[in-house]
Amino acid sequence: MNGRRGDLTRRMFLVEAGVAGAFASIGCRAATRETPKAETPGHDVSQAPRDLASPDVLDEALERLASRGPAYAGGLANHAPMVTEALLTLGRGDAVGPWLDKYTPRLEAWPRSSGRIFPLVWADALGKSERVTDWREFFSEELANAPFRDVLARWLPRLSAGVSGSAAHGIIRVSHVVRALAVRETEPRRRELAAALAYWASSFYRLPDEAHASAPFTVEQAIDRLEMVDPEHRGQGSIVDRLAPLRAMPSFAKTADLVDLSAEPAAVLHALTRAFARVYCSNAAQRDGLIARIHAITGASALRPLLPHLPVSLHRPLLRHVWQLDAAVYVTHAARGAVAPRIETFATTEDLVAAAIDSGDEHAIKLTEVSLREDAVAPDPAFRMAAAHWVRANLPA
Repeated sequence: MNGRRGDLTRRMFLVEAGVAGAFASIGCRAATRETPKAETPGHDVSQAPRDLASPDVLDEALERLASRGPAYAGGLANHAPMVTEALLTLGRGDAVGPWLDKYTPRLEAWPRSSGRIFPLVWADALGKSERVTDWREFFSEELANAPFRDVLARWLPRLSAGVSGSAAHGIIRVSHVVRALAVRETEPRRRELAAALAYWASSFYRLPDEAHASAPFTVEQAIDRLEMVDPEHRGQGSIVDRLAPLRAMPSFAKTADLVDLSAEPAAVLHALTRAFARVYCSNAAQRDGLIARIHAITGASALRPLLPHLPVSLHRPLLRHVWQLDAAVYVTHAARGAVAPRIETFATTEDLVAAAIDSGDEHAIKLTEVSLREDAVAPDPAFRMAAAHWVRANLPA
């Protein structure tokens, strides 16, 4: 066995568990091979392993990517910084260079500046993709004058209502680099945080939101109460384009407060990621919307590396908006009562990670890292099944 792969399970203390069985209405079934005995999880996998303490691989990759803009080909997200950090978290720094060699030629340069964003009128530039370079300069100044945790505490409350923009790639990209900064602060990582925050701010997209008293529902109970967008009224285009019908659905405006957020935020977050891993599995037979359903998992889990670096007072407001994002994806990209296909998982963590890398697919790598992260917090078969399904769908024939 490759030495780095063999060290992965020890590194992350991930559980190796059989995943046969069926869930309820939002569950899934798995075809499994024999798996080794479970190990005892005892590590907070929201924190990155030692690979990120060394500046060599990550910082060299970030330097290589510094001139590449956050989007390409008319709006597709640049996943390179996120995948690089995910590979290092998985203990596969050896895969970073070859992956980047194949991925980076498609990327474009940062757009030209449109002008300076001034502190007192920053709201005027929210959600304007043409201002992304201006936002990068703005956040570079913010980070030059304050610790990164202070910048997060000041700006995440302002940006959280727009987390749905660019299918949550803003918060996901911020999450990856914050985890790296928490291990070791370097200039390339601070520069990447400025770029990630810029992408979030410039892609800001606010969903209909009518605040009211929080309902006493769990995540799964709240999902059952959501009004679905009729298939004939579902839009076309990007994930965000397909959220447009929600503006004509009065019931959705009250969705953000359907979930009881009084429990420990980490527990609510896990319930959210688990529920949408099950949603992914139950809808796995329908390829349309799969990428959106992946982002319901990865977008929610992006909060896990962020929460330790934010004031406790911000945890529940951020959870509220992440739940709202996932609910929006569900009612526009999923089917209630869908019958899950049989999903073949992988025998070991190392096999899953290796297959994700072999696929070359950015979502396969990121979903694998997130699924293992959440499964280590509180094991649930849906996490590994969701990752296995997407990985297998993207392996070369």
